[in-house]
Amino acid sequence: MTLIAKIINILFFLLIPVFFISCDDGDDWFPYVKVDIRLDIHTDLAHLGVGSSDTINGGLNGIIIYREPDNVFKAYDRTCPYEPSHNCIVKLEDNLFAVCPCCNSRFVVTCGSPDRSPASRPLKKYRTYVSGGVLYITN
Repeated sequence: MTLIAKIINILFFLLIPVFFISCDDGDDWFPYVKVDIRLDIHTDLAHLGVGSSDTINGGLNGIIIYREPDNVFKAYDRTCPYEPSHNCIVKLEDNLFAVCPCCNSRFVVTCGSPDRSPASRPLKKYRTYVSGGVLYITN
């Protein structure tokens, strides 16, 4: 084996761990809390019209639910992502925005993205799907 081939082999094996370490879901900054919620869309969520949002218990500090057309729902943890260790709970300002009382960051509840600094990360999003008239919210 030539010197160049040996160097290439060594570099290859040194770089493989870098690729695996960098492949993650990006949520390691957020404390893990198991979420497995079922809500009947005809009773539990009957008050939630299209374009409306509400909060429920669950997640780390509660969950914001936003309803889109065609029984599509979005769900986000209420913990402010600016400094999640401070346990600041975002509050719904109206049906479209949630505001952190600690850092004054504002988030768009249709997508969870920050609309006002200092937060740069979006709200923690949970998986949602509707089946048989039940909304499932999970990790």
